Amino acid sequence: MTKDIPLDTIRTGVSGHVGPESSTSFMLTDTELEAGTYSYFFACRGAGDITFTIENAGAPVATLEGACTGTPLQGSFTLSEVGTDFVTTSMDEPIDFVVRVTDELPS
Repeated sequence: MTKDIPLDTIRTGVSGHVGPESSTSFMLTDTELEAGTYSYFFACRGAGDITFTIENAGAPVATLEGACTGTPLQGSFTLSEVGTDFVTTSMDEPIDFVVRVTDELPS
């Protein structure tokens, strides 16, 4: 990642693999994150395009789309209620990914 993530701030995370030879989409539903603002860190490796979406209350609250470059990305998102879906999709090439969600961290 672009900076060290303090371990005591990590709230949830997932790592996995998506691609045409297996499942092209992976979804993790978190039922523990409460309403509030959080930071996310996303990294992937592979030669394809990927879409990563964080959804809450039936709507996207953060989305990343494009080529998997191996460069870690980060941002923040706000939840209005408990129940968050983390969805990763790749249709063209196999991709490995990792996501970490933390308490909101300073930029």
